[in-house]
Amino acid sequence: MTPHETFLWSRLRFWRAAGLRFRRQVPFQSYILDFACHRSSVVVELDGSQHAEPRQARRDAERDRLLASEGYLVIRVWNGDLQTEPDDTLSHIFDTARDRLPVHFRP
Repeated sequence: MTPHETFLWSRLRFWRAAGLRFRRQVPFQSYILDFACHRSSVVVELDGSQHAEPRQARRDAERDRLLASEGYLVIRVWNGDLQTEPDDTLSHIFDTARDRLPVHFRP
């Protein structure tokens, strides 16, 4: 894992008490998802600058459409945002995932 992924994973795994059970490096069809919470149908993709390149951006959009067709919401997080605004970034991920949890999984 990259340093940014290590940082994010260290936070995500402590959200289990809130009913959010994230997994990392999750196989999904022909893709590997950075982080996924199946209970809330949320995928977190941590992106570096290469994801701004047109070819990669098209691939990401195609992948996001596929995940959406399966009921998943993809949250794309830039490495820089996680580094410069970690609290806001983490709050956004947490709030979004928690709000999508089915009622029977909420503590």
